[in-house]
Amino acid sequence: MTTPPPGPLVDEAVRFAEALLHRVRGDGAPDLPPELVARFSGAVADVAVAGAGLLQVVAEVAREWGASAGAEEPDEEPPVERIDIS
Repeated sequence: MTTPPPGPLVDEAVRFAEALLHRVRGDGAPDLPPELVARFSGAVADVAVAGAGLLQVVAEVAREWGASAGAEEPDEEPPVERIDIS
């Protein structure tokens, strides 16, 4: 597991992981080992960073696609050929 760069995204992911663990365990459950909590929080942070990276790539592709679509001339409509079937 790699350590994601610190920042607001990772902080939010860690808070989400802790809230998720608390909700799953419930109030009366014994505390989990700190190592397990840290590993789970790190995994959630890794997923958040990877998801953010994927969204950046998708946005970049969409931007390029939009720029190339705007630069091209629209094709002329092909002539309609009528066929008499009577």
